[in-house]
Amino acid sequence: ENIEFTMTEGVKTPLLAPATKDEEEEPFETVVEFLARDVLWARDETHAMVMACCASHSFAELPMENQLASPWVLYNPLYWAVQVLMIICIVSGRWTHALVGQGGPVREDELPIEHEARVQWIYSTDGPFLMSAIFEVWYITYLAATGTLTTAAATTSIVDFGIDVVYVCGNVFFLQVLAKKDVLGIRIAIVANATFAIGLVLILTYGYFSNGGFTSMSYRNEANWFFRALMVLFFVAAAALYTQLWSAHGPLPSSDADDPAPASWKASRPLHYFVLALAAVAVWTLVALTVAAAGFKVIWGTVA
Repeated sequence: ENIEFTMTEGVKTPLLAPATKDEEEEPFETVVEFLARDVLWARDETHAMVMACCASHSFAELPMENQLASPWVLYNPLYWAVQVLMIICIVSGRWTHALVGQGGPVREDELPIEHEARVQWIYSTDGPFLMSAIFEVWYITYLAATGTLTTAAATTSIVDFGIDVVYVCGNVFFLQVLAKKDVLGIRIAIVANATFAIGLVLILTYGYFSNGGFTSMSYRNEANWFFRALMVLFFVAAAALYTQLWSAHGPLPSSDADDPAPASWKASRPLHYFVLALAAVAVWTLVALTVAAAGFKVIWGTVA
């Protein structure tokens, strides 16, 4: 594997290395080679993420081959379940952003925290969101073709599709402002993601109390609630990590003269700011419409 590593809080974090001369001259890559390269890369990214969250500092500093050979990793079914899930999410997310030229580092001097945000959080959510959007298109087409499409089903699928697309588009613009080191744009994106996470926490809390707490829930409802809580925790953790980008590129420019951004970016960034803010507003507008049309109990069918 052509992978380099950088140390992030004591954890080896893999970065895509620049292609060698021989690789640049290689004109073709088979489908199997392409898939294997991305899967192995995502495996190492997932391993770094797990080690950062769960391993001690001393264990995280060991060579990766020693970590993988440890019985706590090698024979841990939870570790391998996370690996399978995250490989699917990260690879699909990378392919999603590769469609708009975002399949690699945001810049040549990408910061470790930017790398972590891009790969382990943005890629890992946007792949499933795009797959969900594709599924909604297939599902509504299937219902229409079989004559079983109802107004309620069409409304839910359209709202689902809208949330998926808006969320992914927001992250596309998030990576754009990261690439340009645009401090205000980065902060708008952080606030937008925090708004989404806080909203999910409020919905989760409402669901808990509206069902009378665990004493009144069935085992099935308890399992559903815990699954949703894990999903919410993921988005809260992502929002918390994004806050580390708040001042990653210094303070806001005090004047236009102090702003080193090129004129072409200065002309286009108001659009980026608008889309980032609109993404947060649009997601919760769609959620509110769902609540108004079908009630709070169906909201997880839309958000989750």
